[in-house]
Amino acid sequence: MLSSAKRQIILVGYGLFVAIGWVGVLVPTLILSVEHFYHQSDASLGLFYAATALSGAIGSFSCGLATERFGRRIVTPAVSLLLGLGLIGQALAPGWLWFFTAAVVANVGAGALDGDINGLFLDIHADGRTGGALNLLHLFFSAGAAGGALLLGSLVNWGTPWQALIGCTGLVVIALAIVAAVLPLPSGKRKVQEPTGPELAINPTERSLIPFIGLTIAICVYVGAELGVTSWVVRYVAQSNVRIGALALSTFWGGITLGRLLSSRVVDNFNPAKFTIGCFLISSVALAGAVLSNLHPLLALLLYGLTGCFYGPIFPMIMVIGGKIYPHRLAVLSGSLSAAAAVGAIVYPGLMGFISVHYGLAIGMIGAALLGLFGAASLFGVAVFRRVR
Repeated sequence: MLSSAKRQIILVGYGLFVAIGWVGVLVPTLILSVEHFYHQSDASLGLFYAATALSGAIGSFSCGLATERFGRRIVTPAVSLLLGLGLIGQALAPGWLWFFTAAVVANVGAGALDGDINGLFLDIHADGRTGGALNLLHLFFSAGAAGGALLLGSLVNWGTPWQALIGCTGLVVIALAIVAAVLPLPSGKRKVQEPTGPELAINPTERSLIPFIGLTIAICVYVGAELGVTSWVVRYVAQSNVRIGALALSTFWGGITLGRLLSSRVVDNFNPAKFTIGCFLISSVALAGAVLSNLHPLLALLLYGLTGCFYGPIFPMIMVIGGKIYPHRLAVLSGSLSAAAAVGAIVYPGLMGFISVHYGLAIGMIGAALLGLFGAASLFGVAVFRRVR
């Protein structure tokens, strides 16, 4: 039975993950309004996306180190406040440079929150159903992204000023920061002295960085593939069937949401490494099948949905595997893995554009499927190393 304080912490964590999912689609959804207001081109927005992704990676990594040094009760409200103030800065920005700078600040906060809340949930569920808890947490991120894109687009079409939407989002995040500041959050500080006792002793695997390297590779290639599909599936499907281009993206993200919902109920009954490797392999096969089935629209849609369904649990489960290997470094672990994920977000979607120009978009989509095989191999290596040690 959850205590009242723990339940409140979980609810605030859900709220913050809805917020960063929503924030992730703010500018992509409002892109036409932003470009028109500041007289910017697609090239400028491309630079904007790269800079904000990089700032998110910096925030994720730095937050883990800060939490180990200062504690989560200071860091979590601080980075939430940073995100909220950055969003308000975007809403009030009189020119493009101000908007760009405020967005970088906001994304440092968003990236920091991503890693921080993952570490928080690993911490408070360390003695329970960690896999289910992390999948349910990431379900709220998916809901924020999907609901944000739908609602923001509708509100703009109804005449709502786009700056007001960004500003109101910032105010909501600041309110969540205030609530987080009064909650008894787990410290997250790194213990200076090594734990004692058979149940707390640091095992040989935790002393090695080799599993961590494998986990960073796995999460980097996963996010690169996921965002590669997200960024280019509409363009690829529209080459043969314009009408179902957007539907393919909706089906893909619907599958991710469903996968996280279902996994939150059953994943703790399985070995986390074997479960995640299976998700990598099945999603890769499904994605390759969807790309090759592009001339058969209904089959392609089904396979994009299946790809998303097995993609859904991968990110949270990599966090779970890391938490089991490095139980005494949860804050820096979650921040570092989130930073590695941001690297994948920066690199592969852009690389797919280059591949498309020179070799065709189908090659880039197949490449996203092949990345899943690299992710599975990395996790297999982690599992083997852990067993040997």
